[in-house]
Amino acid sequence: MDREDVTFWDPRKKQLALMVALADLAYVISRRYPVRDGFLLKPVMNPEEIIA
Repeated sequence: MDREDVTFWDPRKKQLALMVALADLAYVISRRYPVRDGFLLKPVMNPEEIIA
């Protein structure tokens, strides 16, 4: 993308290419290291400590 003739790479096409690359990377990582815990958000604070 950093060549002299960058007329093809407008911001929309750059964003699309990067989104596809990130989606592929996330797929490969998830295949290699599967998430074993179905619920990722674990409680960090007790409900009594949260001030509403």
